[in-house]
Amino acid sequence: MEYAVAIVITAVFIVIYVITNRKDKEEFSRLLNENEYVSYLKNTAIECGIATENGKKQYNAKPFFKKIKRAYKIVKNSKINEIKIFAPYFEELFKLKKTAKKFENLSSLPSFNDVSRTEKIARCVLESNEYTLIADKVALAYQTFDKKSTITYLETDAMRYIFLFVLLEKASFIAERINVIDKIKKISDKIAVNPKKYENSKLYKRIKDNNVFLHFSANYREEKLPSASAVYFDVISSSQKILGNISYSIDILNSFSFYRFYRPLELLFAFDAFRESDDASKKSFLRELGEQSTKLNIDEYVYTLSLCEYVKRVEPPNTTAKKIITWNRQVVFISQKRNLVLLARALSDVNTMSIYFGEARIKSKSIMKTSVFKNTFAPFLPQNTLKFGISIKNDSIYVDPDFSADFEKVNLKFRHNGVEHSLTILPSPTKSLIVNDTVITGIPAIKLGKIPLNIELKTPFGK
Repeated sequence: MEYAVAIVITAVFIVIYVITNRKDKEEFSRLLNENEYVSYLKNTAIECGIATENGKKQYNAKPFFKKIKRAYKIVKNSKINEIKIFAPYFEELFKLKKTAKKFENLSSLPSFNDVSRTEKIARCVLESNEYTLIADKVALAYQTFDKKSTITYLETDAMRYIFLFVLLEKASFIAERINVIDKIKKISDKIAVNPKKYENSKLYKRIKDNNVFLHFSANYREEKLPSASAVYFDVISSSQKILGNISYSIDILNSFSFYRFYRPLELLFAFDAFRESDDASKKSFLRELGEQSTKLNIDEYVYTLSLCEYVKRVEPPNTTAKKIITWNRQVVFISQKRNLVLLARALSDVNTMSIYFGEARIKSKSIMKTSVFKNTFAPFLPQNTLKFGISIKNDSIYVDPDFSADFEKVNLKFRHNGVEHSLTILPSPTKSLIVNDTVITGIPAIKLGKIPLNIELKTPFGK
C-alpha cells in the first residue's frame, strides 16, 4: 500500500517545500516477493562491492525526534479522529530520544560511497517488507552479502543501531506528513473564512489543487468531495500501517540477535570452549578476532577457517607467565601476543577462554531496553524443507516431491480407507515408478484400493 499511494503522497506533500525548508527526501518502497527480494539483495551487494573505507555520512537522529515531538503535540490536541490515532505511536517513539547520541560512531563502519554497508542491509530488509523486521529476511541478507565479503563482527555489533536509525528516519517522515497535514488544515480554514482575500495569492494558486486542501475545504463547507477525500484517507491509512510496523519492529529489536547471523559462528560453535562460555567472553573473543583479521586485511570467515585449522593441526607454544608471591596471595601474570595463537589457546577449554576474554562484569552499551538474552550467539543455520508434494483425490495418490540433495531416502506409511500402504522415495537422475514390484509408466496417479501397495518412486533430488 505504501508504494501504491507513493505518487499521491508526493503530490500531496509537494506543498511541503512551499511551507517548510525541508532538505531531506523520503524514499518510497513496496512489498517485494521472495524472488524480487533476492534480486534486490544481489544488486545491492554488487553495488556495495567490498566496503572498506570509513564513511563520511553523519548519523544524526536529533532532527527525527524534533519532527516526532512536533507531530505528537499536534495529534494529541487534534479534534480530528483519524489524526488522533497517531498519538500513542509518536508518544512511544519520542521516549527513544535518549538514543540520539548513540548513532554518532556509525560513520566509522565499512562504507561504500559514504554510506555504511550496514545501512544498505537495513534498508534492503525493512523497505522490502513495509518496515517489518523478519528474521528470515535478515538471514537471507547476510547470506547474500557474505558471498561478496563476510559481514564483520563490528558491523554485526552495530546492526541494531543502524536498523533503529532507519526505522526512526521513516517515522520522522511520517511525522512530517502529519505536520504538513496540520499546516494545510490551518491554511484551508483560513482561506475558507475569506476566500476572496486569498484567491489571487501565490500560496492559494500552489495549493488549490491539493487533495488534502480540497478535502478540508469541502468539510468546512459541509460538502462532499469523494475523490479528494479518498486520497486523503489513503495517505492516513498508509501512514498508520507503516507507523504500526515501525513500532512493532522497534519492539522486536529489544530481543533480536543479529549475532546469530554472523557467519564465523558456524565454525566456532564446534568448540566446547566457545559454545559454553558466557556472552561477555564470546563478545570479547569475536571482537579480538575481527580486529586481528582487519589488521591483516583478511576476510573474517577466512581467518576463522585458518584458526580452526590451526587448532586442529598445531600444538600452541607454551605460555609465558610470571609469578609474584606476596605474604597472603600469589599473583600470576600471563603474557601472550595478540595473534592467532591467542585465539587458539582460548578455544582449548572454557577456563582459558575465561582467563583471556572473560569479564566479571560488562557494562552494556546497547541502546535497547533489554541487552542480555540466553543463546544470543547461537548461529542461524539454514534449514532444508521437505516438500512431499503428496495429495489424495478420488481414491488416487499423486506424488511430486521436491527434496534437496542432502536427503538419501524417504520412507512413509499411510492409511487410506482402512488399508495401510507404504511409499519409498529415492534419488535418481531419471524418474521411475514401481508398485508391488511392477514398473508403472505413463500414469499421473496411483489408484488406492483394498490391496496394500508398496510404492517406490525414484526421482531427481535437488532439482
